[in-house]
Amino acid sequence: METKESSSEGVDLYTLLKVDRTATEDDIHRAYKSLSTTFHPDKLPPSTSPEDRELVQQVFLDFKRAHDVLVDPVLRMTYNLYGEEGVELIRRIQQQRREHQTRREAAADTGEGGEEDDDDDDDELEASIYERVEQLLKRNPLAAKQLLQQFM
Repeated sequence: METKESSSEGVDLYTLLKVDRTATEDDIHRAYKSLSTTFHPDKLPPSTSPEDRELVQQVFLDFKRAHDVLVDPVLRMTYNLYGEEGVELIRRIQQQRREHQTRREAAADTGEGGEEDDDDDDDELEASIYERVEQLLKRNPLAAKQLLQQFM
């Protein structure tokens, strides 16, 4: 995967929220609040056409996605390094971990715990990348970046 400065599809998330790459979390929250209030689908007049409503809904969702990525330190660093593709990979890993945990809990509830898959160690390593990067970001941002780059 190549390192990227911005999204390969669509508009750069920083540009979308009209903030600098050095924006603080508070700056991002303020920008999102302002834009999402202006473009909130519920604020449209009743006479707005269905097509315009759909467009405004999509713009609103784009603002929300940009906000969600840029206020999360791990996703923001991933986005800065790998763009949307990197963010989607991290999100897929998070989703797989949630699904794996749900299956484990269901098996434990029904008494079907049995033997673990041979892939569990690989699953746990990939699933924990988010948490490992998040912890490292607090202590050593450079090490967090290096871990993420090794994983990608």
